[in-house]
Amino acid sequence: MFKKIGSINNDNITKLQKQIEFSTRPTDADWYGIRYYNVESPHVTALYNLLPPEVHQYFYASLLVINDDIPPHTDIVDTACLNCYITPGGYTTNFYDSTKDAVGVEFAEQKDGHYYNKSNLILKRSFTATPLEIYIFDNKTIHEVVIDSVVKPTREVLQLATNRYSYNELYEMLI
Repeated sequence: MFKKIGSINNDNITKLQKQIEFSTRPTDADWYGIRYYNVESPHVTALYNLLPPEVHQYFYASLLVINDDIPPHTDIVDTACLNCYITPGGYTTNFYDSTKDAVGVEFAEQKDGHYYNKSNLILKRSFTATPLEIYIFDNKTIHEVVIDSVVKPTREVLQLATNRYSYNELYEMLI
């Protein structure tokens, strides 16, 4: 589901064009949710260097910028990833098991990613990253990103994601 695998040194990150975004609140004067950007950074190279060269083509880099709680969900396309928490923002990532009553609601018309009602989930494990820590992550396990605060700081996560390899396969590559 997740495992901390180390950390990296601080370096420059260049946020490029936006890939996609998901809003967590009705549109108003301020935007809240998660945005994915193309990115350039020596961190990207450092993350790729953790992987065998023959699999690099099956991973892609994004910078995730999050400024709100993200409800329990499974990701749309990605099956597994390496996340480097550039600015963790104090958020906690919770992973859940579902009960028999947990039914996912499809989002983004992708037939793969789903939101879940938290009351039908059982908390399994959590982590709160510190700056520049790297975790591997199972995107197909129900997870959420939350902070117990009215003010929602910005969280930036550099991610190498794949839709070819499972979490277990990624884990095996790294140990």
